[in-house]
Amino acid sequence: HTSQYLEYVLVLDLEATCEEDDRNYYNEIIEFPVILLNLRTLQVEDSFQRFVRPTVNPTLSEFCKNLTGISQDCIDSSDTFPVVLEEFRSWLISLGLLIDEQAANLSTGLFFFATDGIWD
Repeated sequence: HTSQYLEYVLVLDLEATCEEDDRNYYNEIIEFPVILLNLRTLQVEDSFQRFVRPTVNPTLSEFCKNLTGISQDCIDSSDTFPVVLEEFRSWLISLGLLIDEQAANLSTGLFFFATDGIWD
């Protein structure tokens, strides 16, 4: 039996569609950024960043653009969430953090996710 230790933390900081003072607004991810932090060296080893085109509310509110700094043009030219999620999965596989055994997506157990904030 070989012990494995966590080697990486994937720091995730999602941005989503939003509207000021509307708690019932349907939020969709519009930015999917992740950094790969090596826990032994505390150095960023890689990163993944994609903008995401929302499908329910495809037009960003002025509040959302001002809050996130993300432009409508940037979103309009981006892929939808399922495409971005597949690209993220492929990135994890390329780093050896996921094992793609017949699309089972088995984790190597060498990483965990960290995020902060009530929206993440």
